Amino acid sequence: MTSQRESVFGKIMLFGEYGILCQGRALTIPLKNFSGTLRFPDAAPNTHQATLHRLLLAYHDYLAVRATASNSFGIDLGAFAKELEDGLHFDSNIPHGYGAGSSGALVAAIFRRFSLENVEWSEGEKLQELKEKLAKLESYFHGTSSGIDPLSCYLGKPLDFLPGNGIVATQLPNSIHTREGGFFLL
Repeated sequence: MTSQRESVFGKIMLFGEYGILCQGRALTIPLKNFSGTLRFPDAAPNTHQATLHRLLLAYHDYLAVRATASNSFGIDLGAFAKELEDGLHFDSNIPHGYGAGSSGALVAAIFRRFSLENVEWSEGEKLQELKEKLAKLESYFHGTSSGIDPLSCYLGKPLDFLPGNGIVATQLPNSIHTREGGFFLL
């Protein structure tokens, strides 16, 4: 059984998609209806699981070719390879190509599982450092990456990206029963 901690949520950027490129603000929130998890097949892998497994193999190969002794992308590539031998794949219902963080969630799940560091990522410089590490891992999917998507998926909470590389974990009102609170973009 997969624990909730192993699941990684998708994300949506409420504003700042292009403004962030000009040192503007951005706000991301987790999409809790969409998530992904690294899994092993229960029996012989079906066609879908086999395809997902091959995609992870290609991703691992990409990382292995580009890793050096001093820069292994911050993950244990040996442990990753071993689990790939056992059929590891990323099972996800996050839509691809809609900005919901499908590649970011995959990167976040891999970093969470195979990270070489036992660091408590907190606000400020640590979040910026984590964002940069995750950006390098996500570059496989997009050529370059800001790291915003995988960071948002990794932390699974609303993040406010401030001008000048500031990152603040934030909270949004969540009162469904009283219908109070909410947020508005003006």
